[in-house]
Amino acid sequence: MISPLDLQRLMERQSRANSSVNLYWTQANYPFERSIGILSAIALSTGGWAWCPQRDRPAMLRTLCGIWRCTMSRYLSNADNEVTTAARALLDAMGEESDLEFDGHSVQLADLSIPKMLELLAGLGFGGRMEPALFRALLNDLSVGWPQLMEALEGDARAERAVLPWTKARFNRLILQPA
Repeated sequence: MISPLDLQRLMERQSRANSSVNLYWTQANYPFERSIGILSAIALSTGGWAWCPQRDRPAMLRTLCGIWRCTMSRYLSNADNEVTTAARALLDAMGEESDLEFDGHSVQLADLSIPKMLELLAGLGFGGRMEPALFRALLNDLSVGWPQLMEALEGDARAERAVLPWTKARFNRLILQPA
């Protein structure tokens, strides 16, 4: 499990990145859950899942980083960009839950294969929900530790800004300039 201090540090970076794109990003109500749905669906293929962990680990880590950035951004947005509050809520949500409700059914996370986890992550995302405990279970099944994910997050600084759907210039052009 990620330490509270590491999570707070990551969330501070994500908050700065989001604010550099749009100072009013918390009020914009970006569809972070939908982005998680899209990233999760991309990770799937007709044969199961698109990644071969031994061959395509960098692509897998990039996708996981994108999902995690969207998750942090949603919690930051819900907490009005208050990093400490958002980090505490996210840690609580990643707790030891072993099942969740989806489509009227109880789903045991331990019983899911990686493709089924990705399908569930996508379904939840497209339904406007996110379950950090499911992401934690996915990391465990993919044998990706938090240090590995943090290293990938810190090594790909350009992707930090990719979470928000609009660039700063486009936001200024569309929102701040009169029609």
